Amino acid sequence: MEDKRKKNMEEGRREYEDILYCSRPISYKRNPMQRSHRAKQFAAFDALKGYEEAVRAQERLYEPYKELAPEKAEEIDWKLHRIHCHDRVKVTWFQAANPDNRGIGNYCTELGEIQILETQERWLQINDKKILFYDITNIAED
Repeated sequence: MEDKRKKNMEEGRREYEDILYCSRPISYKRNPMQRSHRAKQFAAFDALKGYEEAVRAQERLYEPYKELAPEKAEEIDWKLHRIHCHDRVKVTWFQAANPDNRGIGNYCTELGEIQILETQERWLQINDKKILFYDITNIAED
């Protein structure tokens, strides 16, 4: 068995004898690549694109939606009828973690100028965030 392996190695050596001990080819058209740039070729890449973000989303702490008292809902509705476009307001609203399950999410606060106010469709836009009226838990003029 050992003799057979040696014989195969010798045959392989004979086949490639002409290139076995050749020097490395040098290009006369291009300069050699710097070591720092060469290392970038072998840098790790993200094979599972978006996986880390999905894991972090699962780690977030969510809180349940708290139903507003009728008096508070009426107060918010009254304030929403008094505000206008370009008014500066501070809005707190419930942002659901999943559109299918609106029971859990986070309460967010945004301070800024109202860019769009759609009273018929019942939503407003502040700092490029679209907020539905029924998600609002508090609103105050700044």
